[in-house]
Amino acid sequence: MGKKKRIKAPFIGTTTYFFCSKCYSPLLNAKCCLCNQKGVEFSISPPGDLYIAFEAYYNFIEKAVAKTIKVKLPRDFVYMLNKIPTRNKTAYEVYFLNKRLGVLFFDPFSREFVFKFDEFGLKFFLSILLLESSNDFDEIKKNIKYVSIDDNAKDKIAKGANILAPGIIEITDFREGDYVVVLHKNKIIALGKAKIDANEIRQRGVVLRNVFSATITINDLEKVAKSIKCIREAIKRLSRGIIFPTKSTLFLEEYNPWKYIPSEATNHLKVIITANRCILDRLAKDAISFIKRYLKEGAIVSFSGGKDSSCTLDLVIQAKIPFMVIFADTGLEFPETVAYVESVLQKIGGIFQLQSKINTIEIYKNKNAVIVRRNEKVFWTLAKHLGFPAMDFRWCCKACKFIPIRTALSKINFTNDRMIVGTRRYESFLRKRQKRVEFNRWTRTFNYHPIQEWSALAVWLYIFLRQIPTNPLYKLGFHRLGCWLCPSSEYLEISLLEELHPNLWRKLEEFFISILPNKAKDEIRKIIKSGIWRKTNESANIIPRKLDILDLIKS
Repeated sequence: MGKKKRIKAPFIGTTTYFFCSKCYSPLLNAKCCLCNQKGVEFSISPPGDLYIAFEAYYNFIEKAVAKTIKVKLPRDFVYMLNKIPTRNKTAYEVYFLNKRLGVLFFDPFSREFVFKFDEFGLKFFLSILLLESSNDFDEIKKNIKYVSIDDNAKDKIAKGANILAPGIIEITDFREGDYVVVLHKNKIIALGKAKIDANEIRQRGVVLRNVFSATITINDLEKVAKSIKCIREAIKRLSRGIIFPTKSTLFLEEYNPWKYIPSEATNHLKVIITANRCILDRLAKDAISFIKRYLKEGAIVSFSGGKDSSCTLDLVIQAKIPFMVIFADTGLEFPETVAYVESVLQKIGGIFQLQSKINTIEIYKNKNAVIVRRNEKVFWTLAKHLGFPAMDFRWCCKACKFIPIRTALSKINFTNDRMIVGTRRYESFLRKRQKRVEFNRWTRTFNYHPIQEWSALAVWLYIFLRQIPTNPLYKLGFHRLGCWLCPSSEYLEISLLEELHPNLWRKLEEFFISILPNKAKDEIRKIIKSGIWRKTNESANIIPRKLDILDLIKS
């Protein structure tokens, strides 16, 4: 059987960050704004767009770690995530300070999270367990999945050998696929991944594949535990007196981003923001200057309900130029997104009134914003005729978003063809190639990108600094926001759709049943969960599509 093809990670920008060892903060630049100390470089995997873990991810990580170590993830620290490409799964690197703890995987078929530990991650979680167990190694053993091995197996395993049945002298219960700690006389010498269930072990054969070999003693764990205590005390001390007095004009308590992280992590996040404050101020000043320089006569502001467009809208308001916000409701938006957008846009412009209706498009307007709604039936009719959209077959954006925007712009009283858009180069290869100013042939506007060079971490820190209202879907575990059936959705987001909105999931099922009448319902569910429908090449023999649709879309 051939080797699995590795997925090449996209390189979109720098994957190097900095870390202040005095303020325990990741930095956007080489120098800490809090203590003026030069940061230590650390690298992350491509595409390298680090961002803050919200409350849902604390639960996801803790649940996955508990399959190996029954320990509570400390809530008083901020953790960073970096989404990385994998085949048939969603995967996130998890960082504590400047150290990678491991990789969090989500399997769409089992709907379970798995945590693959790095050596530091194993030390970290065992040290937390040590703090809870009064330095008693026997107590630690009660809360971990492990095998103990004999003297003969020790040296081979230390050199990277797999863990074989003949060398095992003690086991706990585990299942195939679990990560299991390998012990030798109260020392951790490796981490293994189970090839079989514990009750299937026979006299011979591989039991665990060696993930990494190590030598971790109780003294090593005590040192890490002591370090964690010191970091906690330092964060408490550094956070005293930190306040952020200036709130965004958009501020809404219901959508306050500070509610989206554990309350215990507030002090650490305050320190991180302060350590990056001068960098954030510089980024904001540059973006505002860009807006004033090119758009002083006014512009349309594209608003999607995601973090980047929320950050951009706040910057536009600070630039004090004439503006009109536009939100395209494709008819397929999450209910949470629609409610959030309406609240934000009513804050700046009052109640919306229906201005006009053109076939399947409704245009609502208030003093400073427009909501253009496309009837949902348009999508389903086109999907049946053209085939379901895919990542490389994105007719949906043109038909349900760009054309309605173009229609609305021709009807509202704002004679300007300049649009401010909150896209960033780190989001995708396509957006990496975008210029800071370019023409969009679909909306027929000149698009300006004031935060093009911002990282996701910069955007999130700025949102917390300014208390810019934030879409609640982020708190629930969504990484990117869009239509609820967007082909660019991650496996986790597809699963969250079924969990949060079973009625919308049923719509998706019913559509696939209608175009695939020869397939059983269980097979349809498997197709949806597998995500193969998201790419034309993977689903060419399953989902019928008409690829030459440009003329149809224009009509």
